[in-house]
Amino acid sequence: MITNIVFDLGNVLLEFNPCGYLKNYFSNSKMRRDMAQKIFGSEEWQKMDRGTIGRKELTEILCQRYPELSEEIKMIAASWDEMLTVKEETVEIAQKLKKDGHELYILSNMPQEAYFKIRGRYDFFELFTGEIISGLEGTIKPEAEIYQRLVDKYDLQAENCLFIDDTAENLTGARKMGFKTILFENIGQVKKELQSLKLL
Repeated sequence: MITNIVFDLGNVLLEFNPCGYLKNYFSNSKMRRDMAQKIFGSEEWQKMDRGTIGRKELTEILCQRYPELSEEIKMIAASWDEMLTVKEETVEIAQKLKKDGHELYILSNMPQEAYFKIRGRYDFFELFTGEIISGLEGTIKPEAEIYQRLVDKYDLQAENCLFIDDTAENLTGARKMGFKTILFENIGQVKKELQSLKLL
């Protein structure tokens, strides 16, 4: 029986759209895609998610790699977490699940500095019994260790957990640990899947 619902943050509870955000800096769509890959798709971004480097070191490395784009990189790296705005419809689902007696958790790949910023910015975090954030744990999805941290820290049974994430690879990792999963494609689809599980 599913008693615990685990949510990802980016593109589940929060908007995370680098190419859309980069419209603030570049009018050319190809340039936006290229910059998104250079920054958000970089190996250093993965390291920042894991908590092994910080924003300052990421910025320095990328500016050295792309000196012709250093000013843009500095501005984007300093302010990218402004794009993390609330997906209100998902929060409404979380509120309903909480009201119905389910325990809610967060399991997310996110740099610790960004996490602390948004943690203080949005009150929906009060709905959640606990959180596992990659930048604080030193491990990232889909590594088995991060799912195990959630289970161990909050004394959960994986088979009683449903994980909602927008990345198929992360859900594969969760299923290997025994979690049930939903791939977040759009809010209507997620509602239907929750209803089919008799959770909504």
